[in-house]
Amino acid sequence: MRTEPARWLITGGTGFLGRHLVFALKAKGFFVRSLSLDPVTKVEDVRKLGVDIHHGDILDPKALQKALDGMTIVVHLAGEKRNPDKFDMINVCGTQKVLSACLNGGIARVIHISSAGVVGCAPDKIVTEETACHPRNRYEVSKYRAEQSALDFYHRHGLPVTILRPANVFGDLDPEKHLLNLMRQVQNGRFRFIGRKEAWLNYVYAGDVAEACLLAAREDRAVGQIYGVCDPCRLREFVEAVSQMLGVDLRQRRIPLGLAYGFALGFKALSTVIRRPWPLTFDKIAIFRSQTIHCADKLKNEFGNWPRFGWGEGVKRTLSWYRAQEWL
Repeated sequence: MRTEPARWLITGGTGFLGRHLVFALKAKGFFVRSLSLDPVTKVEDVRKLGVDIHHGDILDPKALQKALDGMTIVVHLAGEKRNPDKFDMINVCGTQKVLSACLNGGIARVIHISSAGVVGCAPDKIVTEETACHPRNRYEVSKYRAEQSALDFYHRHGLPVTILRPANVFGDLDPEKHLLNLMRQVQNGRFRFIGRKEAWLNYVYAGDVAEACLLAAREDRAVGQIYGVCDPCRLREFVEAVSQMLGVDLRQRRIPLGLAYGFALGFKALSTVIRRPWPLTFDKIAIFRSQTIHCADKLKNEFGNWPRFGWGEGVKRTLSWYRAQEWL
């Protein structure tokens, strides 16, 4: 008996992570449809790949029903990260509407993209899928509630849902250019380590998140499961790799922790006066001192051959893209 190839709907398929997933799917010959609010002028690169573009809102049942017609797999990526007033409406209610539409539409598999941030402040250095969640802010709470809705649809209605929790996603095509400032500091010899403790980065390349979606969609045992999606590495290794790719000598200079906090406090005070961002903040200090590791062993053990690219290749591709844009 011949099985028809999967047909994929990606909510938010024209965003940063959505584009990486769309490109990966089209490279494998799948039919792909995207549902997003992005105007036509911003999605021409996706349209040229043969992606079926639907302009619509996940809060609109008619738009959802139309987008789901003929689809077999749904990856729910659409969400709100910036406007706190919309977190509940889009991240929670929007997810519930997508799940309900998938249930009514008989979708064979739903991949819900959550966030490692739902864990909040972890009590242990190693974070797994079993770590208790204590989200710290409104965004994290909204993503956690969306997760709970997805699990509820699985347990109560049998909707075949898999939840992926990506850590800090980076890569080419990222409109927020998360690594650009760090790379510029390394290039110009201004990068400084903070304190003496060995820090870890919980990063994951966007292409590897896309690969996790493909793997989860074809594994029956992934239904009803949560998977952490992270490719952690030491900050020192990460910065050394960047310096080698840039062709510069890395001077491992350090700022004493107390002095770093003093600078951050001063910058915060100045920023309220002249309204401009500063290179050193309390959040950046926390990131560059973190010893928490988000573990992806469950994903690796059950799916095998992941990550496909790894953070090193991801950094190389990101750096190449920055150079192509003449930002480095």
